Amino acid sequence: VVVTGIATIFVPSAFTPSGDNLNETFMPRVTNMREFSMKIYNRWGELLYSTENAYDDGWNGSTPSGKLLKNDVYVYKIYVKDIYGKDFEYFGNVTLMSDN
Repeated sequence: VVVTGIATIFVPSAFTPSGDNLNETFMPRVTNMREFSMKIYNRWGELLYSTENAYDDGWNGSTPSGKLLKNDVYVYKIYVKDIYGKDFEYFGNVTLMSDN
């Protein structure tokens, strides 16, 4: 029996960039993938964050200029290509909850 890896992704529904070193960034966890990209948008469709690094780069809840955003719901779009070349797209919402 040969068991091969299946691409999996876990996307959190909220994060708390409050400076306490717990749950500071929004960063999905992925396995068995070849390519990854993630974009974060505000409710008006403005791009706030983009990365192609699935393992080290998470969104810290700030604007491109570095200003921490207010508590709100933001939209993510994640693209993953698994190790077999199959494409997956995920869309959803993440809630930013901070003390600011």
